[in-house]
Amino acid sequence: MAKAPSLDELCRLLSELCGETRDSGELLLATICDEQTPVEALRSIKDIAKELRIKARSETHRNAATLLYHAAIAAAYAWHGVNLSSRLIEVRCDLYEDLGVAFTGDPLGELFRRAIDRSMGWGEIL
Repeated sequence: MAKAPSLDELCRLLSELCGETRDSGELLLATICDEQTPVEALRSIKDIAKELRIKARSETHRNAATLLYHAAIAAAYAWHGVNLSSRLIEVRCDLYEDLGVAFTGDPLGELFRRAIDRSMGWGEIL
């Protein structure tokens, strides 16, 4: 995946992809970052991200949709211990570590760090 955009840029790109038919990028990211969001809602956002990736007309928009996809998977794992993917979370730890650093100081970065912590068995300790 390419260099992560700023959070504002990510919100803008996702909102452009969603158009008027879906929620804004800001709402999608806020929902993902909320620890109380149910797994089924996160699964729905993951599926939305897959649709957005297919309809994206630029690499920048595709990357934003891909980031949303990974954020939904990381959130389900971080907040609920549920892996929404057929791939192990541990396979994504390097990516999640990079994204955690890229979004340091933001709830999005925290959820990627929490997913890593849980994959290492630290989720219940912290």
